Amino acid sequence: FRDHLFYEKIGKILDFFAEEIKQTFTNSEIFNIFSSNKKILLYLFSNKLINPADFINSILQKSDKKYHLYFFPEIQSFVNDENRQKIEDELKNLDSLVLKEFSKYRLIGENDSYISELIRNDSIEEFVFYVNKTNLSLSKATIKPSIFETHSFLLKNKEPTLIEYAAFFGSIQIFQYLRLNNVNLPPSLWLYAVHGKNADLIHLLEELHVEPKDETYEEVFKEAIKCHHNDIANYIYCNLLDQDVEQDNIEINYDENALSYSFHYYNYEYFPKKFDNKFIFY
Repeated sequence: FRDHLFYEKIGKILDFFAEEIKQTFTNSEIFNIFSSNKKILLYLFSNKLINPADFINSILQKSDKKYHLYFFPEIQSFVNDENRQKIEDELKNLDSLVLKEFSKYRLIGENDSYISELIRNDSIEEFVFYVNKTNLSLSKATIKPSIFETHSFLLKNKEPTLIEYAAFFGSIQIFQYLRLNNVNLPPSLWLYAVHGKNADLIHLLEELHVEPKDETYEEVFKEAIKCHHNDIANYIYCNLLDQDVEQDNIEINYDENALSYSFHYYNYEYFPKKFDNKFIFY
């Protein structure tokens, strides 16, 4: 869940520790630590914490993630003519407006499509106007992949439906509009809604009797802890989680329970008070 200061805060932390980072880690180590996040790598390149020229091959090898397109301004003077031409040809296939606003979209770090922006902002009136104007199929339309996308969850789930995308951003007005227009409510909505951090949306899924794929709610609970959305995690734990299954997991399944999630995702809300569980130190 990101507010508008999310990456600004991360940037300030990196600035504060910049000298210690450079003294402690090699350039390659710094790159590898942040290699899964394009937005932070961009910050590191822009602020000279690491040099993009040192990582040309690593960037080109991540063609499936479009790093070569995203970081083209940083690497274009270092790649050979053949690679430069290939990348330029790929970029030309993007919308001309995207190329014009390339720097702007990289800073935003979100999908650049107009409809995705409407959903993120929960702009219901503009959304309805756009749907009617374009005769968009609410049930079949998806959010197409974008090279500017930086949410790891959305990068993994490459083409969310409109209602999944609305749930992800907690955009309840557009979610309600889609629901009332008979858009399917798949089990996956629970995981998207956890990211949306909208309690009303969580309650709405309950009222509509939408069940997650994992009927024990273990996967949903894990996602909430992973996101550090502890209000939602606590609600799921107290009201939805199958307590018998969770207790069995704590006793016999060392890697899939509240204690292990607390460790793995650095969320110490569920850090044990007593160290009497046989798996704790493992």
